[in-house]
This record gives sequence, structure tokens and C-alpha cells, in this order.
Amino acid sequence: MPEEIMTPETTSELTLSDKFIGILSSPGEIYEQMARSEKKNSHWSIPAFIALVSMIISMFVMFSQPAIQDQLHGSQVQAMQKQVDQGKMTQEQMEKALEFSKGGSPMFLIFGSIGVVFYIYVSLFGFSLGYWLIGKTVFKSSVPYLKICETYGLGMLIIPVSTMISLVFIVAMGSMYAGPNLGMLVGEIDPMNKTHTLLTAISALSIWQFSVVGIGLSKVWSIPTVKGISVSLVFWLLVTVGMNYIGLLFGR
Repeated sequence: MPEEIMTPETTSELTLSDKFIGILSSPGEIYEQMARSEKKNSHWSIPAFIALVSMIISMFVMFSQPAIQDQLHGSQVQAMQKQVDQGKMTQEQMEKALEFSKGGSPMFLIFGSIGVVFYIYVSLFGFSLGYWLIGKTVFKSSVPYLKICETYGLGMLIIPVSTMISLVFIVAMGSMYAGPNLGMLVGEIDPMNKTHTLLTAISALSIWQFSVVGIGLSKVWSIPTVKGISVSLVFWLLVTVGMNYIGLLFGR
């Protein structure tokens, strides 16, 4: 009787919609499969592109609102007037700059879109580099950098949802600082106040995203989930605080 040949069981590749739903509902399972699979650039490139498109659309919708345009103009006047008072720019330069950067104008939206592209990819590769260094030095991990990019990238599938939720808050409340963040504890947000801007940056939606990334880190590093989430959130908080106050080094 011929010997039966056993073939290894293959796991079918999840579709993008499966990954999206999985990241929202059961991220551990998605990351478990990702950690066992070969390197796939699509794990970071596609989520980054989706996040990019969702943020640009949100920006266009947000700055089409008259209340948001007025709020932006007020914060721009406040910031530029400070530069004029310090002799760093003239009143004429201020007026030209305000016209150029008027919320909702074509140039504003073009440069805003470029800023979104910069933000998405710098955060993707920057945070991934930070987590890779932590894994290598603290947990003696040999996981390659691009695998960490996949881990962070899949977590970016949270961004379209969080962007939509934030947009609902912004449009409903008529404030570009509105959202499920600590800034809600402040009656009136002063964009020149670093404490206020830090509070608006600490959002429940960001905590959600970086907690999901932490679950992914725990899978690729083979460490407890709580430890992975803690590392992810602490690093995110340190970066957020650092970026918020870095302007003080330049006198802003």
C-alpha cells in the first residue's frame, strides 16, 4: 500500500477588509498571523496610503467650515502678531502671509496636503525606528526593522476611523481642537499655550491606535501583551510631549 503523502496546511492570505475589521475587533489574531508570515511591504504601504487619503479628505472638509476658518485665522493672527512684536517680521509681511495661508484657500490646501504626506511617512518610519531600537536594546530582539514597519503600519488602519470620529466632533462643535482629548477639560484652547496644545494631542483615539500597535509589538517580540502595550504608549507619550515643547528651544 503506497504511503500517503501529507502536505502542510496553508493559511490563506487575509484580504484588506479582513485585516481592517480584524485590527478593529481582534488585533491579536491579525498580528499573530503577520508575525508568522514573510515580510510584506503591503502591510505598511497600503494602510499608510489609506490613512493619508482619509486625513486629506478630512482636512478639506474641516477647512470648508466657516467657523474653523475663522478660528484658524484668529490663531494665525495671534502667532504672527507675536513675531511682529518681536521684530521678526513686518506688518506688511504679516498681511501677505495671512492672505497666503488663509484656511480653505487652494495654496493652504496644497501645502496642508503636503504636510499630511510628510506627517504620515515620518511617523511611520520614525516610530518604527524607535520601536526597533527599543526591541533591539531592551528585549534583545532580532526582528528586522521592516517587520516593525509592518507592525506599526497595520495599526494605521485605525486612522481612517479615528479621523472620521474627530471630524464629527470638529464639525459639530465648530472647533478644530474638538475631539475625545484632554483639551475638552479646558474651556477655551489657546494655541499659543503649550499645555493646551499638549492636552489636545493626548486623545483617546491615539491611545487606541498605539495600544493596538503595542499588541503587535508583543507578538513580534514574543513578550506579554501588557508589556508591549506599555512600551508603545510610553514611547508615544514621550514623543508627543517632546514634539509639543520642542518649539520652546527656538523661542516659540
